[in-house]
Amino acid sequence: MSKEKDFYLFRVDVTTPAQHDWIYKNGNIDRAKILIDATLSVSDLYSRGRNWSLGNYNVSMESRSGLFCIGRSASFRKPSRDNKLGNYNVNIDIKNPFSRVLFDYELGVICIERNYDLSADVERVANMLQKIMSTTPVFVDNGLILSIRAVRDSAELVEKIKSAYLIKKFSIHFTRRNPRNLDKFFHQLPKIQLEEIDGSEGTLSFHGEELNKSKIVAITKSARVASNNVFVGLISEKGGRVINHELNRSPIVRIELSEDFVVESGLSIMRNCYGE
Repeated sequence: MSKEKDFYLFRVDVTTPAQHDWIYKNGNIDRAKILIDATLSVSDLYSRGRNWSLGNYNVSMESRSGLFCIGRSASFRKPSRDNKLGNYNVNIDIKNPFSRVLFDYELGVICIERNYDLSADVERVANMLQKIMSTTPVFVDNGLILSIRAVRDSAELVEKIKSAYLIKKFSIHFTRRNPRNLDKFFHQLPKIQLEEIDGSEGTLSFHGEELNKSKIVAITKSARVASNNVFVGLISEKGGRVINHELNRSPIVRIELSEDFVVESGLSIMRNCYGE
């Protein structure tokens, strides 16, 4: 019987610094193609005595989705992959571990397998992937910025908002626009204004005696899809004090896949989890 493996959901964004926005008016850059190019042209990255690299590519150029592996070796002298094929050996020594990464660059999401031999912290693996891809020519030569951010499970926070006696304050953190964003709520307008003043990030804050729960739930779900953070100050019962909650303190969305999953099946599960 096949073992279950834990994968964790991350948002992938490509943005431009303010001074380069004139090159990419109206969002006319093919972000999915940029990400594919970067994935397939990475160079190894040396960090803390380890050589990190990508391999085992299974890529659909049509759908701009598929799977690859990220791994590390103990040193440059003992690589963890076949340099001719760019492949990791499935039976490799645990000193040269790797994790599988499912990706859909059209949607802008990836899922990273947790492999404790590689790192107990899946966010560290995501940070290494961001560093590796950011050093590729397509990012360096065009002055582009790559961000890989965890998609948080908003279910518990949403339930706290719904069951609260009163919502007293609410804030949402946001960054510059990405045309692939699924967030359709009011914070798209501040994102446009953020670009108008050449800013990189901002925060909207609201205070009141009784903020609208349903609107805050909708915005929180939207923020989760875009990997934006929200802060909620609520009173859980009459006479209680205000307690602050933060989306980024919630766990990363976790997906269970069989050890020998089919790539297309894994991608379908990932897409469904992201859209929930």
